Amino acid sequence: MEINRVKYNLNQPVVHNGAEYIFIGCTLRLCDDGFYYEAILKDTRAQNSELICLLRDIHERKNRKEKS
Repeated sequence: MEINRVKYNLNQPVVHNGAEYIFIGCTLRLCDDGFYYEAILKDTRAQNSELICLLRDIHERKNRKEKS
């Protein structure tokens, strides 16, 4: 996912490694190589489970209608 799509996809279903999650947040991190974004995902099956991964590793769910 690109950073410009974060606000649109917040609290919406997304796909990571073939599984569906709810996108609940984005964090900017700094390491020796520079800045990078992390996504915070909530598991749809285990409500108290969260996953943190790179923002570029998640994808928007297909067949969502754009808000006008």
